[in-house]
Amino acid sequence: MLYGIAPVTHALEARRRPLRRVYVKQGDPSPRLLRILDLAGGAGVPVEPVDAHVLAVRAEGKNHQGTVLECGDLPTGDLRTWLARLGDAGALVLALDRIEDPQNLGGLIRSAAFLGADAVLLHRGKRSPLSAAASKASAGTMESFPILEEPNLARALESIEQAGFFAYGASLSPEAVDYRTQTPSARSVIVVGNEGDGLRALTAKRCDVLVRIPGTGSVESLNVNVAGGILLSHFRSGGGPG
Repeated sequence: MLYGIAPVTHALEARRRPLRRVYVKQGDPSPRLLRILDLAGGAGVPVEPVDAHVLAVRAEGKNHQGTVLECGDLPTGDLRTWLARLGDAGALVLALDRIEDPQNLGGLIRSAAFLGADAVLLHRGKRSPLSAAASKASAGTMESFPILEEPNLARALESIEQAGFFAYGASLSPEAVDYRTQTPSARSVIVVGNEGDGLRALTAKRCDVLVRIPGTGSVESLNVNVAGGILLSHFRSGGGPG
């Protein structure tokens, strides 16, 4: 079940998930709910008006904004196919190593889409699922943004580097350098790690350089979503070699 106007709208527009049924609040629909009704009609998805209690149950008590979509899993792409389609063009990829909080996962996908990244690369088994909570946190962008999944992130980084990408790993380790000293590569991949443990040792080893975001306050580090946004903003413009 997806809940909320933005996730449901994006899912109906993208048509990437199997779409089964739309539930909407009974009564006169708002303009945004009317848009959902139009999209559902265009996609041939049944619409069922229900009362607020039914919506609350289907959304498991979350803020549904008057609509819930019954649907299948969100499909993801594989790195090899994506690289083949990319050809020789420059690109920016955000790679996520064991992001476990759906709010962080959705927020990072939203930041990647907003700041001009071309794809998000995920570890297939060690992460938060692509859930309704993650879609809501992404403001629905997760439904249409390119998301790639690989069973082994370290090997995926090796493959993407062989395709000409320069890998920048976010780290608090002593050998990490100030990210502002790095000139963005025409093909860049930013790698951010788990909320508590950061990058795994093998993932960090696959990065070309480890970068840090210097701070002047009393807090040791940033939330991974904020850190990812700062690094995306810096590395989004291709320049010379990293």
